[in-house]
Amino acid sequence: MKQAYDNSYYPPIPTLDVRLYSSIADEFAGPFSAILDTASDATLVPLEFLLTIDAEETAPGWMIGITGDRQSAASASSMFLF
Repeated sequence: MKQAYDNSYYPPIPTLDVRLYSSIADEFAGPFSAILDTASDATLVPLEFLLTIDAEETAPGWMIGITGDRQSAASASSMFLF
C-alpha cells in the first residue's frame, strides 16, 4: 500500500484515512485523517470521535509524558487531535 505524506505539516507526516466502528452500537464514524506512528505504544483517539459511536470504555488508561508526569488517558485525549 502506498500512501502520500500530508504536506500541510512541516516536516510532512504519513497519514491515513480511518473509520471507527463500535460493535456494541453497530455504528461507524469517519473517515478521519489519522497520523501514523509505527513506533507508537498506543493509539490515541479524540473522545468526541468515540462518543459519536457510543464506544464502550474497557479499561482506564494512563499516560506518562516526557516530563514523567502521569495522567489519565481520558483527560489527556482532548490534547491530541487528528
